[in-house]
Amino acid sequence: MNVVFDFAGVLFQWRPRLMLARLLPEHAPDAAAADALFDAIFQDYVGDWGDFDRGTVEPGPLAERIAARTGLTVAEVRRVIDGVPGELQPIPGTVELLARLHAQGRPLYFLSNMPEPYARHLEATHDFLALFRAGVFSARAKLCKP
Repeated sequence: MNVVFDFAGVLFQWRPRLMLARLLPEHAPDAAAADALFDAIFQDYVGDWGDFDRGTVEPGPLAERIAARTGLTVAEVRRVIDGVPGELQPIPGTVELLARLHAQGRPLYFLSNMPEPYARHLEATHDFLALFRAGVFSARAKLCKP
């Protein structure tokens, strides 16, 4: 039986509202403001951020697009874009499950909406990704999963 993993929220922590509150506290002083900021920046992972996930826009132009649309400064948006890799920390229990499944000989694959800079970061910093036989990062396929 093949086993397919997602990354954000499954193999790696992804808590964007907490990240926004930490990186842009002046714009996210409470949960409601963090929700609104999340919606404005990430647009439900379509729009500008969806293009980033799809690999059709680079971080610089992405920051400019989001800043123009939201009223944030380009520097504030870059703080968010640059802060994401540090937020993608492995979830220990899922990494342990991955190792157990690999030890059992299960074929492991991944499918993740992930911008290219973040994919490169994860590949360079997490040896356990070698347990996957193969996988697809959305930016490399130029497509996002639903």
